Amino acid sequence: MPGLREAAQEADRGSAREPQRPGSNTRSLELGLRQPLLTTIQTEVIPRLMLAHGLVAALEDGGSTAETGRSDIEAFVRLAVTGSDAAGLAFTAELEARGVRTEDLFLDLLAPSARLLGEYWETDRCTFTEVTVGVARLQRIMHDLASRLDFDVDPTQHSMTAMILPAPGEQHTFGITMVAEFFRRAGWSISDVLPRDEAEILEAIEARPVSLIGFSLSSEVLIDRLASVIGSLRSMSSKSDVSVLVGGPVFVDHPDWVERVGADAMALDGREGVVQAQRLVRSAGLSF
Repeated sequence: MPGLREAAQEADRGSAREPQRPGSNTRSLELGLRQPLLTTIQTEVIPRLMLAHGLVAALEDGGSTAETGRSDIEAFVRLAVTGSDAAGLAFTAELEARGVRTEDLFLDLLAPSARLLGEYWETDRCTFTEVTVGVARLQRIMHDLASRLDFDVDPTQHSMTAMILPAPGEQHTFGITMVAEFFRRAGWSISDVLPRDEAEILEAIEARPVSLIGFSLSSEVLIDRLASVIGSLRSMSSKSDVSVLVGGPVFVDHPDWVERVGADAMALDGREGVVQAQRLVRSAGLSF
């Protein structure tokens, strides 16, 4: 009996055909829909599902005894587009039998598969319909996997509360979800909100008692907007003792911009973020 990877390859061959050449109207419609769907894949599908289920990433040492590779991701994407929900779940079961932990599948299989679907559409390897079908199937598979896990955290066990937010205008939010899980594992209570603009960010901050606020930024063009929102935060009398931590590619390339935006410190990743956060709240006279 052929393995699941061979089945995926067979499904791929079975669906091989002459490239469709849609009319100009259909093509224009696909191009118009492309960016909204790609944005949804990147900023909504994975982060929202993980937040909804409270999923914890593989953050501790000594995780899975096996890893997923590019060939696994490509095979899984083929099944998502041309296979079935059952075939996709069977594929994940095969990976688990190899030693991949269920929680690792979210970071190492589902997330990169969603991104690869977006790449396939950008390079015209998949049609709008195929990407839509694939994304929907990934969501259903993720829901099924999530139902097996229970990562509910008792808020009374946390002694510090933080908000980990995208900078205003920031579109890349998947990494923020991962960083938040580092904090949860370290004993922090994390507010699960993803405000969209400056007004929503300030409203969310004002409504919650927090000891630390973390911002992630990947685009240099948004640096002044982040500085503005941090400046507004500093002017809130109720938040005068809140520490501000920043991270993301922008600050890796420009560490001196931490001062430019008015933050207290920066972190290169989730693990360092926890260390910096604990240092900041202690220096502010708070206990952890």
